[in-house]
Formats: sequence, C-alpha cells, structure tokens
Amino acid sequence: MDTTVNNLLLSLETEIKSFKEKENERLQSYEKRLKNLEDGYDLAVKRPFTSTEIHEDCHYKKQLKSYLKKGSTNSIEIKSNGFPLADTLINSIHEHMKKLSPIRQLASVNMISTDCITYISNGDALEAQWVSEDEISNSNAKEHIITTEINTYELYTQPKTTQKVLDDPSINVERWLIEQAALAFTQLENETFITGDGKNKPHGILQHNTDSTGTQICKITSKEKDRITPEDLLNLYYSLQREFSVNGTFLMHSASIQLIRGLKYEQTGHYMFQPGISVGQPDTLMGIPVTECSEMPIIPTSDKSQGSAKKYPIIFGDFKRGYQIVDRSEMRVLRDPYSAKPYVSFYITKRVGAKVINPKAFVLLEMKS
Repeated sequence: MDTTVNNLLLSLETEIKSFKEKENERLQSYEKRLKNLEDGYDLAVKRPFTSTEIHEDCHYKKQLKSYLKKGSTNSIEIKSNGFPLADTLINSIHEHMKKLSPIRQLASVNMISTDCITYISNGDALEAQWVSEDEISNSNAKEHIITTEINTYELYTQPKTTQKVLDDPSINVERWLIEQAALAFTQLENETFITGDGKNKPHGILQHNTDSTGTQICKITSKEKDRITPEDLLNLYYSLQREFSVNGTFLMHSASIQLIRGLKYEQTGHYMFQPGISVGQPDTLMGIPVTECSEMPIIPTSDKSQGSAKKYPIIFGDFKRGYQIVDRSEMRVLRDPYSAKPYVSFYITKRVGAKVINPKAFVLLEMKS
C-alpha cells in the first residue's frame, strides 16, 4: 500500500516538474519575443531620419540663414513681399505668442489657408430627441443656423539689428527673429482682441455689438460707480448659463485684481479671491480661474483711448466657445539693409482674424454711470 502511494506521489511530482519546465520555456519564449519587439521599437525611434523631407528642411534652413545674414537669394525665388517662412517657424512664432497672450491661451485658435472663413453654429435650436427603433425620426424639426464670417487682416513688425550682429556665428538669427516677431505681434493683438473695432483689424470682445441673430453679450451693472462689491461678482457669475460658467474664466487687469483681493463673502467673512499656491495653479475668484490681461480697462478708469469699452473692467465667460481666432497659414520676411542704415530691418507680415462667435458665452461687468 505504501509503495503504491509513493509511486503515485513520485509520478505526480514528475508531472508537475515537467509542467513547470514547459511553462518556463513558453514564458521565456514570450519574454524573448517581447524583448525583440521593444528593441525594434527603440531602434526605430532612435534612428535618425533620412527622408527627403528632412533633407529639404535642412536645405531650407541653410537658404533662410543665408538670406537673413547676407541677403543671399541664390537658388530661391524671393517675391516682392519677401521670403516665405516654413510651417515649423510659423508654428514656433505662434507658440511663443500663446505664451505671451492671455486671450490666445483662453480662446479657440485655428489655422486657415484662406483670407476669411465662415463659422456655422446651430445655436440653441440644436435639439436631441428620443426615438424608438421602429420610429421614423422627425426631419422637420426646426433648424436655426447662425453664421459668423471672420476676415483676416494683415499686420507687420520690423525688428532691426546690425550687420555686425548678423555676422556673429554665435548668434542664432532665426531664434532672434522668432522672439522679436512673437513679442511685437502679441502686443498689438492683445489690445485688438479686447477693444478692436473691426476696421482693418479683428473684432474685440468688448466691442461686440450683435451676431446674425441680434444677440448681444449680457451686461451686469455694478452697484456703485467707482468700486466693485461682492454682490456685483455674484450677480456676474449667476448671470452666465451653466453650460458656459462651468468652464468660465474671469479676465481683468492686474489693478482690478488688486482691488478685489480684499472682498469677502458677507455670510462667512471668507475672502472671495484666493491666490494660486503652487506653480501653474491659477488665482481663483469664488473658485473660478482668474486671468490677468493688461489690456483690460482699470477700475476706476479715466482712460479715454478705449472709448465705450472702458466701462467694462471684467469679462466672465467660456472663451473657448465664445471667441474664435484664426491665423493665416503663411508668413513672410523681407530683408531691408537700406531704409534704416546702419541697421538691417526685417519686415515680417502675418494675417489674423478674430470675432465673438457666441455672445451667450460671455457676461460683462459694466460700471455704473
């Protein structure tokens, strides 16, 4: 009896050992195949590109560098409006502009290949309906299409330097040009995106009148002439529809932020404004992000240059859904060593358009007259 049991145990032990060996071999095979796949992926990622596109890109950079430094036009066609910038350079300029522009950070920004574009929205008339599997959907439901045409306008900047600086091999002229263009364009755009009147320039948010349906941006009047109260901020917040306020942002001048920092909730006595504690965390007002914009009117204001727009020191809204910026996918640079001797000028042009595409996405605080 004991011999039989021992034989069974030995047989079972042998089978288990054999099973483990087979499973280990199969597992090692899988691991080897996985390692080969990972090595192949790493090799593909690290392998330097040798495509025609990369060769052409290097050739273009040499041409651009030669043109910027020496004005050389060998093997390239320079039109009267300048040297065309590559998409990579245009994207770099726009990336720099986004870092400098609060509106570009908040709004919707698209690139287009034409001088104008028409945005189409269904507005509040777009509906969803319940329908059974055997029921024919109602194709006669009301439709209300809202169209917004956005034209692009040309702007330019003309940074200057000396030929001595251009001849210095340690100077990255390409990077210098990108930074100078981005800074100049952003300074002009920021003001226009707020107060632009649409005359040879984009439409600013504060200058919006009505859309194609006659809808205007909602305005909330402050309780007092020269200061903002907690009640004003609460009224501003609750005047915006929930679908927009959930992604809303307060936009105001730094001087206005300073004035509202001391405001408290009447019921609790807690401060309504809370500064961002960690890096990258925004300041908040009633728990809502606050963005600083130096082009916004100040409270109180005596600045006459902003016209009627000066009455609106705070914008609250969903900028992504309410304001559209379009950039023309083309920029040019024209080297001019003659007009401003002894300096070399670089005439850079771009086209941009912007407009409010959904007035309901915003609400303005209007100072009492």
